[in-house]
Amino acid sequence: MIIGLLSITAGIIYMADEEVSRLFLSCFVASNLIVFYLCLWLYSFYNRRHLRFNGRDLRAMAIVLLLGSLGIILCHENNLSLMSAFALTNVVEFGLLEWKLQRKKAL
Repeated sequence: MIIGLLSITAGIIYMADEEVSRLFLSCFVASNLIVFYLCLWLYSFYNRRHLRFNGRDLRAMAIVLLLGSLGIILCHENNLSLMSAFALTNVVEFGLLEWKLQRKKAL
């Protein structure tokens, strides 16, 4: 998980460098975002039983993550659009996690 976060940070830092391939950079950021959320899923087994991810949660998160990664890769020419796709993906993922937490509190 830490390696994924550090790699995302390195990718964001290299966005300022014009010599770096934009397609490689966007694939690098997207793949490390997938690694981060995969680790988050793997570590969820240590959560309390009612906060663990079920199949529906995983499917929703995987769909958002794959669509977000596709958006990041398709928006590789412009740093603003790449970061917008990255931010939108993370905001939606956070919203899903928050919705799960609120849903469990209501039960």
